[in-house]
Amino acid sequence: MSNDRMFKKVGVVHEIGDLKEGVTNEREWKLRSVVIEETYTWKEKKFSDFTQFTCFGNTVDGIADLSIGDKVDVAFTVYSKKNQNKEGILYWGTTCKAISIKKLEEQPVATAQVDDNPEDDLPF
Repeated sequence: MSNDRMFKKVGVVHEIGDLKEGVTNEREWKLRSVVIEETYTWKEKKFSDFTQFTCFGNTVDGIADLSIGDKVDVAFTVYSKKNQNKEGILYWGTTCKAISIKKLEEQPVATAQVDDNPEDDLPF
């Protein structure tokens, strides 16, 4: 798949859906959803955006060790298709399909050394 159709997001795992499995046209399939949260500040208020990703096949196996609260990097594609509900009404559905979800390791916060000698704080 070309990179011009792939997107990336970094966020925190907010929810992990139940595993769904089945057989269609004699092919086994499995899928699972993962919702990540991105937080940002605007006008001194904190907001959250949530994105649901659908994981298929091998990507489902790759998220087995994820937990709620983990920071992740998601590579994904977006696609839409026309569907029809039970009443015969046509509608468009859009899916964010996860290509890979990588757990990010939290980096330790660097601590500054404090020098108790005020003469060393001179700029010259």
